[in-house]
Amino acid sequence: MLRDVASNFTAYEFFYNRAEVEAQMQTALGDSMGVRGGTLSDLQLLDINLPSMFDSSLTETERIRQRIKQVDFDLADAVVRAQNKRRRMFEEARVVTNEKNAQATVQRNTWDAQ
Repeated sequence: MLRDVASNFTAYEFFYNRAEVEAQMQTALGDSMGVRGGTLSDLQLLDINLPSMFDSSLTETERIRQRIKQVDFDLADAVVRAQNKRRRMFEEARVVTNEKNAQATVQRNTWDAQ
């Protein structure tokens, strides 16, 4: 019966959706045991044996997927840092402009007073 449930999943699904595999196996086994007067409180897949080359390929695929996520995170972080730096530069430019305008006003007032 568990093999019947297992046959509905690909090897990739066993690797990436273990919780779903466990849930369907628990349901099937629990129903079967219930018919016979038993109960099943929990089922846990502790170890899934895959051919070593396939397992290595899955592991490498997952490593690459995680690296892609890291690069996406780093890119988003760089964009935020660049946006913040741009805002700071514009703010500093406004401060300098205000200072220069104030100096020019003081100078103009000095000239007008003379």
